[in-house]
Amino acid sequence: MMATVATSVELKVPPCRLWEAFKDAPNFMPKAAPFFWQSWEVLEGDPTTVGSLILLTFNPAARGDLKIKVKVAEFDEEEMYVTYESLLDADPLYRQFRVTMSIDPGEDSDSCVVTWSVFYEPVGNQGPPSKEARHKLLKQMEEYLLSNDVYTSYYNSL
Repeated sequence: MMATVATSVELKVPPCRLWEAFKDAPNFMPKAAPFFWQSWEVLEGDPTTVGSLILLTFNPAARGDLKIKVKVAEFDEEEMYVTYESLLDADPLYRQFRVTMSIDPGEDSDSCVVTWSVFYEPVGNQGPPSKEARHKLLKQMEEYLLSNDVYTSYYNSL
């Protein structure tokens, strides 16, 4: 049976800037959170097209030598959300999982609220993915964007 956990965090990054980074997830994610991901390799399609396949390679310190194939299950440019779905039995801890990352405006134009929802079916008595880990990943994304002049083309064109 699938279970759900979600984490929402306000980040000091404009929504459109974070969305541009999410659309470039294979390049952005390993740079923003190298402690967690070693690489995101596009196997088929592109990161903004439903049905595309991506191979996630985790940092060995985070999850051992784990590689998981996921597909882009949903992608909504206007609503700014993306859902990745694991292929069955891809993860030894979870029979199946779906991760949705959505971006909403924050209190001002220079902030956003990111919600990371995980729908999962554990193997055995495995608990949910760690809330602390999801929070840390989101804060690392914020720190990376604030420390690097990347994904700013939208603002430079205004």
